[in-house]
Amino acid sequence: MTSDNRSALLRTASLVWGVILAVTLAFGLMHLTSETLVTDMRALLPENAAPAATERALERFAASAGKEVWILVRHDDRQTSLRAADALKAALARKGISTVSPLGQWNPRQWEKALAPYRSLFVTEKDKDWLSQATDAQLLDRALRRLYRPFDASSQPFSDDPLGLFENALASVGASARFQLEGRHLTVRDAAHPERVWVVLKISAQEAVSADTDHLLNEPLSACRNEVVAAFPGTDILYSGIPVMSELAAAQAKQEASLIGAVSALGIFALTLVFFGRIRPMLLAAATLTLSTAFAFAVVCLVCGSVHLITLVFGATLLGICVDYVFHFLCGCSDGLNGLQVRRRLLRPLTVSLCSTVAGYAVMSLCPMQGLQQTALFCVSGLVCAYATLFLWMAPLLKAQPPTRLALRFARLLDHLPRLQRPVHWVGAVVCLVCAAGVAWQTLTPENELALLRSVPPQALEAHQKLTYILNPQSPGQFLCIEGADTAETVARFERLQSALERLKTEKLVTGWGNPMPLWGAAHGSHTALTAEANRRALELLTKKLGAQLPTPSKTIDAPNYKDWRRQLPEALQRLWLNDTNVIVPLSGITAASLPALERLSDTLPGVSFINTTADIARALESLRGELLRALGAAILLVAVLLRLTLRHGWWRRLAPTLAAMTLTLAVAGASGLPLSLFTVLPLILVLGLGVDYAVVLYSRPKSPSSANSVFLAASSTTLAFGLLAFSSMPALHLFGSVLLTAIGLTFALTVVMRPSDK
Repeated sequence: MTSDNRSALLRTASLVWGVILAVTLAFGLMHLTSETLVTDMRALLPENAAPAATERALERFAASAGKEVWILVRHDDRQTSLRAADALKAALARKGISTVSPLGQWNPRQWEKALAPYRSLFVTEKDKDWLSQATDAQLLDRALRRLYRPFDASSQPFSDDPLGLFENALASVGASARFQLEGRHLTVRDAAHPERVWVVLKISAQEAVSADTDHLLNEPLSACRNEVVAAFPGTDILYSGIPVMSELAAAQAKQEASLIGAVSALGIFALTLVFFGRIRPMLLAAATLTLSTAFAFAVVCLVCGSVHLITLVFGATLLGICVDYVFHFLCGCSDGLNGLQVRRRLLRPLTVSLCSTVAGYAVMSLCPMQGLQQTALFCVSGLVCAYATLFLWMAPLLKAQPPTRLALRFARLLDHLPRLQRPVHWVGAVVCLVCAAGVAWQTLTPENELALLRSVPPQALEAHQKLTYILNPQSPGQFLCIEGADTAETVARFERLQSALERLKTEKLVTGWGNPMPLWGAAHGSHTALTAEANRRALELLTKKLGAQLPTPSKTIDAPNYKDWRRQLPEALQRLWLNDTNVIVPLSGITAASLPALERLSDTLPGVSFINTTADIARALESLRGELLRALGAAILLVAVLLRLTLRHGWWRRLAPTLAAMTLTLAVAGASGLPLSLFTVLPLILVLGLGVDYAVVLYSRPKSPSSANSVFLAASSTTLAFGLLAFSSMPALHLFGSVLLTAIGLTFALTVVMRPSDK
C-alpha cells in the first residue's frame, strides 16, 4: 500500500471514528434521565433469580422502610418531652425537613367507627372463654356495671356493645403495644427503663442511598438537636435510619476519595513533569480518560438502558489502562520521533495489547451476571475509544521531544537490573511459584462481600443500636410474605403464623413482628353467633331489670369486608398489604441464630415465605465472585491463545510475568490475612490487561529507553491512582487497593527481571 493510499485510509478512518463518537455521545446524552444511573443492588442479580413475590415485597416494603429516619425525644419530665418534640419539629421545618407521626393521618376514633359494623367479629380470648360459661346473672351484672360506670372510654352506643366485648378488643391492642397516643404525639416506653417515655417522630427521606447533596439530613438534624437541647437542658435526642447511615458512609468515603485523589493527582503530575518536563502530557492523559469514560457510559446506556453505579465505579477504575497508551506515545516521542513515527512503532504491540485486554473482558460478558456483562461492555467500549482516539486523532498532533536527563538515567538503571537467564534461575522461579500457589490455596478464605461494603462511623452505629433497642423497628431486609388463594385464606394463614412466631419469641429468636391485620383475628364467623347472642341476651335482661326499652342496636355485618377495613388502617399497615391475597409480616430482633428457624417455618407453613434480601444480595455478590474467578481463568487462556497467534515466538514471555505476579499476590494476600472476595478478584482482572501491556511494549524494544520509561510510568500512575485505596478505611476499597498495589508492583518487577537478553 502506497503512502498516499495509507494517508487516505487514515483520513477516512478518522472521519468515520468522529461520526461514531459524536453519534454515540449525542444519543447517550438524549437518553440520559434520572433513572439512568441505578443504585439498587438487586439490579446485579442474575435474571429471574428472585420470585415474583419477592419483587413485589421489595418494591412495597423494603423500599419504603429503607427511606425512613426515626427520631426519639425524651426528658425526665413527660410534658417537657412533648414540648421538646414540638420544638424539634419546628426547627426541622425551618430547614425544609418535614417530620410526621409514624401513624400518619390515622385517627383511632375513626378507626373504631369504621370497625363498629363488624364488632361481632372481634373478641378477646379472655372474653370468649368467659362467654362460653357465663350465666344470665353474670351477663346482667356485667351489663349493669358498664351502663352505670362514670366514664365511657368507647364512642359506641351502649346498645351496640352492652358487655364491652368490642371495647375490650380495641383496648387489647393498646395494652399489648409499647406505643401509646398522647394527644397528637406517639410515645414508646423504654424496655430497659419502663419509667422513661420517648416521643417518636419520623422523616421519610427521598432516597435510601443518595448522592444528592441538596437533600442531606445529618447536618440539619445535628444542628436542630443542639438547638433543642440548649432550649430544654437534659433532653436526649436519638435519630438513625438507613439514609442517615448511608449519608455518613458516603461523606466519609468522599472525604477519603478527595484526599487520596489529591495525593494521587499530585504524584502523577510530579512524575509527568519530571519525565517530560511539560504539563501538556497530563492534560492529554486526562482528556483521553474523560472521553473514554463518557463514550463507555453512553454505549452501556444505549445497549442496556441504564448503567449501574457499581459498573461506573469499577469500569472507570479498569479504564485506567487507557492512560498507559498515552504514556507509551509520549515516551516514544521522547526518543526523537514524531507522533506518526511513534504510531508506526507502537501499532503492532499496542494492537496486540488491546486485543488481549478486550479478549479478557469479552469473556466476562459471557457470564450470566448483569453486573459483569455491563462492566465488560463498559471496559471494552472505553479501551476501543482510547485506542482509536490516540491513533487516529492525537498521534498526528504529537511532536518529537528530547528526553529529560532523569528519564535517561532511569532507563539506564532499569537496563542494569538483573534478569532470569540461566535454566537454574527458571527452575528456582517455578518452584517458588508452586510454593506460592500452595500458600494461596491454604490461606485464602472467602468473606461476605456485604461486610466489606459497610463503612458506618462507630458513633452512628452506636446510636442506631440504642434506637433499635428502644424502638424495636422492623428490619427492611428480612420479613415474611403470606399468600393465599383469597383474602380469607391469607388471614387464616396469618393466624397460624402468629402461633409459630409466638414460639420463636419464647425462644428469643425474634422480639416481635408487625401485625398487618390488627383486631381482625379469626374473622370467619366462628364466634360471631356467640357474641351476638350474648349481647342480645344482655339487652333483654337489662330491659326486664330496668323496666324500660333500650335503644335498638345498629346492624352488624357478619361477612368481613377486607377492602373497607384496610382503608381505615394506618399507612404503615396499609403498605403491608401488597394486594388482596399477599401480606407482608415484618420482623424485629432477627439475629444469625434466627435465620434457620425462620427458614424452617417458611418450609412447614403453606403459603408463608421467608424473604431475606440481605442474604439474597450476599449470595449474588458471592456468585459474582465465582463468576469473576471463572472469567479470569477463561480470559487467561484466551489471552494466551491470542498471544500465540499474533506473536508466535516468545509469546509465553509476555504472559509469564503477569501470571507469576498474580500467583504471588494471592499468596501475599493469604499470608497477610486478607480474604478472598469480589474485591480481591477485580484487581487481578485489571492486572491481567496491564501486565500483558507492560510485557508487550517492553519486550518489543527492550533496549529502548522510551519503552522502559513508559512501562514504569504506566505502573506508577496505576499505583498512584488506585493503589492508594489501600489506605481507605472502607474495607472493600482497602482490600481492592492492597491487592492492586501488591500486584502492580510485582508485575512491573517481574516484567523487568524476566525481559529477554538477546536484543
